[in-house]
Amino acid sequence: MAFEEAARRKVGLTALHAWSDVSAGLDVPMVGWDDIRETEDAVLAESLAGWSERYPEVPVHRILVRDRPVRALVDEAETAQLLVVGSHGRGGFTGMLLGSTSNALLHSVQCPTLVVRKA
Repeated sequence: MAFEEAARRKVGLTALHAWSDVSAGLDVPMVGWDDIRETEDAVLAESLAGWSERYPEVPVHRILVRDRPVRALVDEAETAQLLVVGSHGRGGFTGMLLGSTSNALLHSVQCPTLVVRKA
């Protein structure tokens, strides 16, 4: 959906992947930072695989951050035309329409937000 919207708007796409849910105020160094970064880079690459070929007119700017997903996405949304996020939830409440991240974003960002659920 993000690629489709970027193509329709004739703009680039920023793909952000955040992988740390550490609470604010805890600055604990991660063991094996380089290994974790490499693994998470592969996760992002896998999620984008095939889409650049399908939408060659959409340039993709990839961002990897060790931060809480909501905070990182709120920061990026400040300059976004549209924020597109998935909603799969990890909290065990599979019947809920929104996961905690997408729910928090809907209450925190000023730009239009599209929450996409897997079918």
